[in-house]
Amino acid sequence: MYAQLYILFFTLTITKQAEADKFYRDYGANPLGKELIRLYENAVQDKKRLLDLRNYNYYFTEKEYERVKLEADEQHAQELEKKIQETEIQTKIRVAVNNVIMFHCSIKIAMEAAELDSIYHDEVVTELKKRNVFFTEQ
Repeated sequence: MYAQLYILFFTLTITKQAEADKFYRDYGANPLGKELIRLYENAVQDKKRLLDLRNYNYYFTEKEYERVKLEADEQHAQELEKKIQETEIQTKIRVAVNNVIMFHCSIKIAMEAAELDSIYHDEVVTELKKRNVFFTEQ
């Protein structure tokens, strides 16, 4: 048991090729040593994976991890809120377009009914033109 723990510990402390060569000579015949060598060889054969690991963020304390996680959660929440707002605007544009089509009202009235800000006037006009709909501005 202690021998296996020592082999595992020794594997984790290797930092130079000479140390790796020594490990191979000393423990390469041991079943655990063989398995550790196999795992290492599989891990390092993909250069992209190694680069990804190199760029991986390691956290030194639980507090630092929580801070980074909170920042990531806040950023995700902001991105989600932005997508929700964009979806709401697109929905209101479609409602305004449908108002013009169904009720034959002006764009201004259709946008007011859809509670759509006037800055989206051009988007409504573009959508109406895509659908080949006759419309009035006022």
